[in-house]
Amino acid sequence: MERFYLHKQLNGHLIEDQKGLRFANEEAACRYAVRRAAAFIGKARDVADTHLGIEVSDGSRTRCIVKASIVVEKP
Repeated sequence: MERFYLHKQLNGHLIEDQKGLRFANEEAACRYAVRRAAAFIGKARDVADTHLGIEVSDGSRTRCIVKASIVVEKP
């Protein structure tokens, strides 16, 4: 099992993952990041104009970046 770090960028604010999580491989870590992004946005109180990025890193390099945005437009 490899350790991966999921650093979050929410509306320009970086939240670094100091502990990381163990996954079987890079693909599993990136799939987890997709699910976490959806869950994180789903729990937000005010999702209008929310921009979230989750960088999956092995500690030395970026393996994938998951980006999610919700933009509310009114006529």
